[in-house]
Amino acid sequence: MRLGPAQLLFVLGGATTPVIARDCRTSWRRAWRDLTCEEQDDFLQVIVDMKVDGIYDEFVWLHNEVALQTHYTVEFLPWHRWFTWQFEKAMQEFTGRCIYIPYWDWERDSGREWASHVFHEDTLGTWSGTRLQNGRQCTADGIASSFGTPFQSSMSETGQSCLERVFLSGFSFSGEAEVLALITNYDQYADTVPGQQDGMNGFRVDYEAGPHLLVHGIVGGQMESHFSVADPLFWLHHSNVDRHYSLWQDYQDHDLLDKEDYRHPWQYDGNLDQTLTYWAASQVSHDFRMRFDDGSLGYPTVREVLSFDSDLMSVRYMNDRLASMIPGYEPNGRLFEAATRNTDGVRCNRNSWRELQKQETGADNELDDQTLITKNSLRGQMTTAENFLKTNPSTCEQMNQFTQPEDREEWDRLCREMPENTTVAERFALLAEANCQRRGNPRKDELHLQMHMMMERSIKPEAFECFHRPDKPL
Repeated sequence: MRLGPAQLLFVLGGATTPVIARDCRTSWRRAWRDLTCEEQDDFLQVIVDMKVDGIYDEFVWLHNEVALQTHYTVEFLPWHRWFTWQFEKAMQEFTGRCIYIPYWDWERDSGREWASHVFHEDTLGTWSGTRLQNGRQCTADGIASSFGTPFQSSMSETGQSCLERVFLSGFSFSGEAEVLALITNYDQYADTVPGQQDGMNGFRVDYEAGPHLLVHGIVGGQMESHFSVADPLFWLHHSNVDRHYSLWQDYQDHDLLDKEDYRHPWQYDGNLDQTLTYWAASQVSHDFRMRFDDGSLGYPTVREVLSFDSDLMSVRYMNDRLASMIPGYEPNGRLFEAATRNTDGVRCNRNSWRELQKQETGADNELDDQTLITKNSLRGQMTTAENFLKTNPSTCEQMNQFTQPEDREEWDRLCREMPENTTVAERFALLAEANCQRRGNPRKDELHLQMHMMMERSIKPEAFECFHRPDKPL
């Protein structure tokens, strides 16, 4: 039986405390690696239960039904923001608990994708844990077996099939350097350079067709199609996508703007007052509409969902490593908790969890809306990110927190060789370009052909994998 709004429970770190419903308003999203084994299992069990109930497949169906209007269009990031937020609401309605979608910080797994903590035989399934069945690479462990069998049958382009993953070899996710370079170098939403309407010049265009798409394409199976929601990895991936989008917005000082002050093309390259494409949502049981100030219900406009710091939507990304890696940058504390503790390890020790078979102790302190921090932003601050490095050159080396050793070595070299007044954006761009030169990308056309989602849209293959500096508008 589903609980009423006043009976919602707040669950974090294994603690269960009755709270009033408004405490679900803020989504406290944490990295998958920061969850205890119990929290990981709890999240996956809810996914499985919703699959059995039928509501999970409604989200799969809806995503596919409107896919051509919401992928490789300006709507991509705000549409998926509302979609992910609504899935959290559906989880809360289904369980009567304040349960949130964790993020998979896959940029830390770049170059070592097969060893990602996400791919575990007890949770989402191992990289090599597939078996050939009727010509498909079917997932044989993790979510397809450890939580019952609902995910042995999933929606796909050809009807019901197994949960399939291909795991393309020879490709890499975009790493921390590429993501940080996009965040710091791209100060506009989409294409604004005359004569380059199909170019790669805005954050949305380059991010969607690059870092976002690489994860879908490399994992493969349903993830490389418009039925990608059929794979539970989708939610962890898109929670991270929205985290990157939110970080870009905050770094570019969108947090200083009232929603009425959003402008084309910097915050959004289209009609800000256009209703998001949810025309098919009337055919599912979950209500995707929002309640407006006058009490009426309707699907939100782009303008309504551009901010994650509003009465409508409130999300805070916890222990955020990327937010702590930009020298001189102070993230908006209402959106990000910059990493302040060791983030190198994975909190869930599955071997110990199997042995103990009991609730793990030492959970984080409970969080509520009262712990939010006052806003900070680059704009208007006496110390900008650029002169921060100039006046604190040693900080450049101290900020070397990159996960991969190749990135750490290259960053140290840049700290030694670049002039002190080299901007933060320039440094990240140089590091991202060094990654491209080191790894190369001779297979981008092959990946382009592999991606089912690309068949309806003409996206230049050079967007894949490597960072490209934007052309500045005239």
